[in-house]
Amino acid sequence: MISAALADGNLTEQKRKIIMRRAEKEGEDVEEVMMVVESRLLNQTKKQSNQSQSKSESKEEVSNGDFIETVNGVSFKMIKVEGGRFTMFSMSQASCIPGKPQEVVLDDYYICDTVVTQELWKAVMGRNFPLLSFVGDLLPVNNLTWEESYQFINKLSALTNRNYHLPSEAQWEYAAIGGKKSLGFKHAGSDDLKKVGWANVNELKPVAQLMPNELGLYDMSGNCYEFCEDNLVDNPMLNGTKNPIIRTKPTDFRIVRSTPFDSSEFSIGDRWWTPCDRRQKDYSFRIAL
Repeated sequence: MISAALADGNLTEQKRKIIMRRAEKEGEDVEEVMMVVESRLLNQTKKQSNQSQSKSESKEEVSNGDFIETVNGVSFKMIKVEGGRFTMFSMSQASCIPGKPQEVVLDDYYICDTVVTQELWKAVMGRNFPLLSFVGDLLPVNNLTWEESYQFINKLSALTNRNYHLPSEAQWEYAAIGGKKSLGFKHAGSDDLKKVGWANVNELKPVAQLMPNELGLYDMSGNCYEFCEDNLVDNPMLNGTKNPIIRTKPTDFRIVRSTPFDSSEFSIGDRWWTPCDRRQKDYSFRIAL
């Protein structure tokens, strides 16, 4: 069943649902079956990329442990975030998904300085994302689902031989507030939203046009929603945990952070959710490592 579904190397939503229904009918553990499917798809992608003669990637070390990755002629910058202890959900708003402030601990990690652009998507996937609401090489890839973000991440990981992933919610929030370099701003890099985030505008904006935050990360206070790795849980109990990631079932709702370009209310602590298969014009993502 699985081999036939992955014969063309493309796991569509329709194929995913067929696999899940068949697994349920045969009394198999649906979550385990889907984990096997994702693993086989990743291995298949790696094998194909290793055979490709056009593969091109390089890694250039820059200051402070950051590095620049280049894939098929397109570069992106990964920012090293020094881990530490911080109070998660301390800036959550009452109008958003609730989260009780609590201390968590993170190890060092990397996060991209911008969300994934359409230029980078094309370099990795071989063509632009076909369902864009806003088109432009330096615009965030948009109008995609959480599941579709992982099609890109799996391919990128295979091309670079690295384990890229979506940031956990804790990683996203810690990076947005500036990590150990935080100056306590209301927004990601400033108390003045106009300097660091897009608000009340009628279209998605190109990445990195405004000021970065203390870590050198752009647009974490407004332009598009950004997918996180975690599943949705109201008031998660994480106090004292290290490198927390909330996982329930692969098909359960996922957390999204930040706020879209046409919003009038912004907070660095805004928390939202999405079904894995929902697409919106203002959905995008950045990668972590």
